[in-house]
Amino acid sequence: TIRDIFEKHYYELIELPIYEYYQDIEYTFSEDMKSKMYRMVDRDTGKMIALRPDMTSLLAKLVKIKKDEMNHPERLYYMGKVFRYEKIKAGIYREIKQAGIELIGEDKVKADIEVLSMAVEILKKLGVKNPKIEIGDVRIFNAVFEKLGLNRDQVWELKEVINRKDI
Repeated sequence: TIRDIFEKHYYELIELPIYEYYQDIEYTFSEDMKSKMYRMVDRDTGKMIALRPDMTSLLAKLVKIKKDEMNHPERLYYMGKVFRYEKIKAGIYREIKQAGIELIGEDKVKADIEVLSMAVEILKKLGVKNPKIEIGDVRIFNAVFEKLGLNRDQVWELKEVINRKDI
């Protein structure tokens, strides 16, 4: 299972709350994600609570709070359900299973290699034959375009060629 792969690589499960007070988490989400949150009033406190629409942002909030207590590198994983209010249509679900890993405090290149190799391992375990991961970072392309001195039209044309993979 995915959990087995995470644990084989020494990632530790972190349990994140299913709901929190809205005022404590709203800053961690985009306006779009906030519009998809299930919100209700806590009968005891009268405060607004929200079901988690995503776990990555909640983990980032937790890491920010506990960063001084963490050992580096810190390998964490999460698994669970998230809840998003969206219009019902084919392929759209309001209750979604989410899993992810975070490698904190490791050299960026080493961390990227580790996370990507685990992604390939998981895809193979799930039966995907010859998994392929494409990596793109717009900052790299923009730096190259700037160095080449390309004008706006040339940049757009080159981006289209790259997107079509017609090089």
